[in-house]
Amino acid sequence: HCHLGVGMSSRLFVALREEHGLAYDVGVHYPARLGDAPFVFHLSTSSDRAAQATRELLAEWQRLLDQAITADDLQLALAKFRGQEALGRQTSSQLADRHALVLGHGLPFNFADRCLEEAAELTTDHLLQAARELLTAPSLSLCGPRTAITQAEAVWQSHNLSG
Repeated sequence: HCHLGVGMSSRLFVALREEHGLAYDVGVHYPARLGDAPFVFHLSTSSDRAAQATRELLAEWQRLLDQAITADDLQLALAKFRGQEALGRQTSSQLADRHALVLGHGLPFNFADRCLEEAAELTTDHLLQAARELLTAPSLSLCGPRTAITQAEAVWQSHNLSG
């Protein structure tokens, strides 16, 4: 999540916004849940670039399955993760909100602390293995003008990830 979608140094931001100029907004959403949870890439682009944006988004998804991230990228992602956690723990109100959210999703009270500890043990191989195990069958959801959706769907249907 932090490697792909947190901040201006994230993989999706660099690839889709900086390198290709395709995105107004790009990132990843991965909510903490007990059990299965969606792992969502999201992208906002112009209608005339919907097909190209879909193509590049799929290329990044495929890259996630084909290549382990570098050790430097893993360290940056871990630093972002630790920073996000620290930022969310600055006030008593933030701490209470975090614990209410965690407990409301059926997770243990110490979930955030455990995640920090477990994240420190991750390797690039762990992440590649998890991607290959959990992220091989993506779904596509589109909104916008019909012509843009039709073009994006055509790109999706021609890619091997579309199933």
